Amino acid sequence: MRRFVLIHGMSCHLDKCFGEKIKARLKARGYEIVEPFFPLGKDISLNGWNEVMDKVVQNVDEDTCFLCHSLGCLYVIKYLFRKHANCNAVIVVAGGILNRPIKEFAFLSDFMPTEEELKHFKTHTQKVYDITSNNDHIFTQEELDLYVTKTNAQKIFIPNCGHFGRSSGVKDIPQIETILDKI
Repeated sequence: MRRFVLIHGMSCHLDKCFGEKIKARLKARGYEIVEPFFPLGKDISLNGWNEVMDKVVQNVDEDTCFLCHSLGCLYVIKYLFRKHANCNAVIVVAGGILNRPIKEFAFLSDFMPTEEELKHFKTHTQKVYDITSNNDHIFTQEELDLYVTKTNAQKIFIPNCGHFGRSSGVKDIPQIETILDKI
């Protein structure tokens, strides 16, 4: 049985935005859903996220897929490298790679992937789909495009969805249905 690991971002769990509809789609297709709940906001640390992930996710293999939002898109790169794991597919929603310091989020610098981690990700992930929009208020267009380039992702553009999070008001991403058909 294939499984999806859902990785939220720094501000909220996926059910506060598009998670409920996505989980319904995955369940309808018979996927097992694994959903770790990481510390949010100022309680975030890479070690804290690793501890949660190691407790919740027991196995990553060719039948494992990931769906990640925002900070989770960076974390999955580091996680797969740390576990020396291969996976079937990663669906990224609003993933960006910062190319500028952000003072108020300096505590997130540990989540920025190294070139070695990015290389592992590209060679050990069969398919990467990156869903972006034109009016993301977290990442610049250049940072969104940098994620696509550095991960060899297939870019899927959906206009006017912001960062796809709670403040963007996005409650569903129907385009994921097309991606699921491909994996």
